[in-house]
Amino acid sequence: MTELIFITSTGTDIGKTFVTRLIIQQLKKEGKTVRAFKPIISGVTDENIAASDTGLILKALGQEITKENIQKISPWRFKEPLSPHDAAEIEGQEIDFKDLLKFTKDIYDAAKSDNIDVLLIETVGGLMVPLSYKKTIIDWISAFDGKIILVIANYLGTLSHSLTALHVCKNYNVQIKNIILSCHNNLQSVVEIDKTARTIIKFYPHTPLIILPELQKCEFNII
Repeated sequence: MTELIFITSTGTDIGKTFVTRLIIQQLKKEGKTVRAFKPIISGVTDENIAASDTGLILKALGQEITKENIQKISPWRFKEPLSPHDAAEIEGQEIDFKDLLKFTKDIYDAAKSDNIDVLLIETVGGLMVPLSYKKTIIDWISAFDGKIILVIANYLGTLSHSLTALHVCKNYNVQIKNIILSCHNNLQSVVEIDKTARTIIKFYPHTPLIILPELQKCEFNII
């Protein structure tokens, strides 16, 4: 049975792709099969694609950065580093929600058909980022019977952002597999990371929380 996992967060530049790559590495090490997609990405051009989230995911999967592979895992790509609905609008496009759902269902069905152990879908921006003027990331995730890994960061304000995101997931009946408290970002904090973790655990005691160190090598399982 293929496990469907959405990797999302409370905002941008929090460390979603860092976590996605670590999970891919972990699963490969365990001898499991994995596929990973980032269907929507903004702020990407032909010049920076290799260093983008899409490029980094392809590298982690051991795939070449070709036009075909880029299109395969990130069919919705926009140049402006903005919310996807704004970035699309600037280019005279829009993200058709039905098309996004069909794409997601197709890759999930293909993964199940091929007996893939884990299908990872990395979202864009935070949990409530608009895909259009009617739909957000959580609408996309909640349309499927998958779980999410919520990546958060340790900065002043993260408690409000994180608890809001967790509350939204609860309201949408989205199951949280793990909360990843990541140090892999450029945000400076006056708050001790253990205190952040402790507060979130107090509010959501039955949801696993992992503190992810800055080190590239993590000798523990994320999933």
